[in-house]
Amino acid sequence: PPFSYAMRKFADLSAKYRAPMIIHAEAEPAVAEGMQKLFEAHPETIFVWAHNCGRSSAKSISEMMVRHSNLNADLSMMVYSVGYGVYWPRRTEWMHLVVDDDGWVRPDMLELFNRFSTRFTIGTDTAHARVYEFYSRRLPRWRKFFAQVSTEAMHDIAYRNAERLFRPA
Repeated sequence: PPFSYAMRKFADLSAKYRAPMIIHAEAEPAVAEGMQKLFEAHPETIFVWAHNCGRSSAKSISEMMVRHSNLNADLSMMVYSVGYGVYWPRRTEWMHLVVDDDGWVRPDMLELFNRFSTRFTIGTDTAHARVYEFYSRRLPRWRKFFAQVSTEAMHDIAYRNAERLFRPA
């Protein structure tokens, strides 16, 4: 659970060492509530909530980013028409997509990425070596995504934010 003892201790370590804490959690109502509590209790922790804040809505992400300056999100697998970019492994009312089947960024998400461009990072979610064989097939979707956001957002999301978040001090 997001607000468990273990997660709070990890958040303390993240804050102490200024190391981003990356969290994989779908934004189901109870999970989203726990995440909010974790963010509030640990304002010095650098959070990166995977998969566009657990596939939250643009409205919800915007509200959280306004409230929590320490919240960032990665876009791992969110621009593809397979995996987490679609309604896999299940579809629920709390899941919100970033792009349509053709790779066009949904208008509310496009506004979100341009508004909060310093809070998102590109991602691949490639956890297994065998997936690297297909890595080059993922690039066209990222190119299409970056052609739709502002130039500033493109540079922020593509590399600047990752450099800021993960560069050793």
